[in-house]
Amino acid sequence: MKILALVLCAATIAQAEPIEAPKRKMRFWKASALVLAGALAADTASSWGRPELNPLVRGQGGRFDARSFGIKAGIAGGGLALQYFLLKRAPHAERAAAYSNFAAAGTLAYGAARNWSLGRVR
Repeated sequence: MKILALVLCAATIAQAEPIEAPKRKMRFWKASALVLAGALAADTASSWGRPELNPLVRGQGGRFDARSFGIKAGIAGGGLALQYFLLKRAPHAERAAAYSNFAAAGTLAYGAARNWSLGRVR
């Protein structure tokens, strides 16, 4: 009787679905991505149509234009996409990725605040 119970128990366990670890929601990283997008929007608003000092994103006539925005958004979006795929393989690095996003957002926000304080924005 005990052998039959062990066989039934083993058969039941063999057919059971494996228990998966709960999926990480990456809330901290998502929040940092939103902050980065907001800082990019503020920097864009403070720079649009004004003279651009950064030669990498300078548009026609040395001004910030749609091309400039495309370059900045492409860099930010590409970085976020790369982080997303890397975090799928190494979820333990979420905090480091989020902190780097917050640092980049701070840099962009500083640039926006500087543009406004210099009177470049009307």
